[in-house]
Amino acid sequence: MEAHALVARLAADVPFPFLCMLVSGGHNMLLVAHAVGDYTLMGSTLDDSVGGWAANLHTSLSMAPIFMTTHLNVLCI
Repeated sequence: MEAHALVARLAADVPFPFLCMLVSGGHNMLLVAHAVGDYTLMGSTLDDSVGGWAANLHTSLSMAPIFMTTHLNVLCI
């Protein structure tokens, strides 16, 4: 997991802390990377779709659906 979370720092100057969303099939993780080896897991799923996970996340954070959709579209570009 750590290598996947840190790969963004290879391509750009991403300072700590940063928010990282790892998506692999049905297993997803949202974490904050504070430093190499220092992470806070904000949430994870097992055998759940990304769309369902995103819907649950925006509901948990009391976000409007359009806000979440806009940010996911930006992340996917």
